[in-house]
Amino acid sequence: MTDAEPEIADLVAALRGPSPRYKRTEMAAVHARLADCVPLLVAVVDEAADDPDAFEEREGPNSFGLIYSLHLLARAGAESAHEPLLRLLSHPGETSDDLIGAAVVEDLG
Repeated sequence: MTDAEPEIADLVAALRGPSPRYKRTEMAAVHARLADCVPLLVAVVDEAADDPDAFEEREGPNSFGLIYSLHLLARAGAESAHEPLLRLLSHPGETSDDLIGAAVVEDLG
């Protein structure tokens, strides 16, 4: 008997929330099914862009779900992430810095 393949939603959900460590296993699982996961990864960025404060509160401290999603979307070449990412980066003040920190300048080339 083999284990059932995890649902796409479960794979993406596993990237979210606080973690004291890099989620290597979870990232590998999403990467293995990246094309299928793209819409849900874009939804993470969209959710952050829609209400950054509520997103940050839901995710909690030490959550890298948004950063993981951005890296995976870049890996997939997902142009569908451009609009929500631009909306997120267009928020006034330190909003984007609060959510993705130095990734704005270091990783979003």
